[in-house]
Amino acid sequence: QALALSISGLEACTSLNLQENKLGDEGLASLCKALINNTTIVSLNLSFNGIRTSSQHISDLLAENETLKHINLQGNHFPDKHLAKIVTSVCEPDVRDSLSIAGNAAGKHTTPLLVKLVETCKIRTLDLCWMGLGKKFAEALSLVLDKNQHLKVLKLAWNGICD
Repeated sequence: QALALSISGLEACTSLNLQENKLGDEGLASLCKALINNTTIVSLNLSFNGIRTSSQHISDLLAENETLKHINLQGNHFPDKHLAKIVTSVCEPDVRDSLSIAGNAAGKHTTPLLVKLVETCKIRTLDLCWMGLGKKFAEALSLVLDKNQHLKVLKLAWNGICD
């Protein structure tokens, strides 16, 4: 909560890296509320923070704050339904430049949304490493990759896409 209170004082700050700070779900709720109306922070790194069920807070933040262009949520081990909410919110509004959700297991709810994200969103860099996406995802992805003229970097390492 102390961090959330200090966000308003970061008027010149454009990048906030809170990687591995054990924010957890409660800390994230306060932080997201503080960032919703922030107009200076462009890059937000919340990787490896033990965030598991706070997808609604992240979704609300992404839906309201169009200033955030680069989001790193890597390694938080979101359950599939929660990760699906986040993926949906990334394209609404469609103003993000990069997203890392690597290290979060994608299941039946998230995987089709990732294909849609690649097909329709203007995101330029997408990190989907270590998500267990598999061969069916790779096949679906191959059908839509040529439809996205914005995507420049797609990271798919360690997904077993040839298994």
